[in-house]
Amino acid sequence: MQPSLLNPNKNAKPGFLRLLALTALTGLALFGIFGIVHWFGTAWHPTAEIICFFIPGLILAAPSSKSFKTIKVELALAAILGLGAGVLSHLVLPYWQQLFPVPHDYEEVLQTYLHLGWWPGFGFDLLSIALIPAVCEEVFFRSLIFSELKNTYSLWLAFFISALFFSLAHFVPAYWPLYFLLGL
Repeated sequence: MQPSLLNPNKNAKPGFLRLLALTALTGLALFGIFGIVHWFGTAWHPTAEIICFFIPGLILAAPSSKSFKTIKVELALAAILGLGAGVLSHLVLPYWQQLFPVPHDYEEVLQTYLHLGWWPGFGFDLLSIALIPAVCEEVFFRSLIFSELKNTYSLWLAFFISALFFSLAHFVPAYWPLYFLLGL
């Protein structure tokens, strides 16, 4: 096990306290996102994701990486996975919404996300609604949460817990199963 900010002593016994720290860190990040979106509006959601998920994920995950080359590979993988998850959720979400209606609070954001048309702002909308949040979430949930969990628990349990954190972070209970599968 390599030392990291969450476990500076490589001989320390990891366990429940590490899981509790990761849960608290996820909760703090989500609290930050909701605070930013509440005060500045939904247009600030991509910025909130960068501030609350990407930057902490990058800073806290970096010490556990072996080299800058490893960090670059993780970021490239996060971008690819994030783009794939964004596209997949964009394709699946309309069908999921027909089965499980979205709560009114999320209707504006979801409709914006689902009805991206082919107009000059399409690239910007796709970037701000799908790609940036997906990449930020990949860095946080894969590079940080999953990496820390796999050092403590079995690989399968780390997959399960990080996917559970990922799904719960999306706050719409009807969509938790979908986001859990995307998280896996």
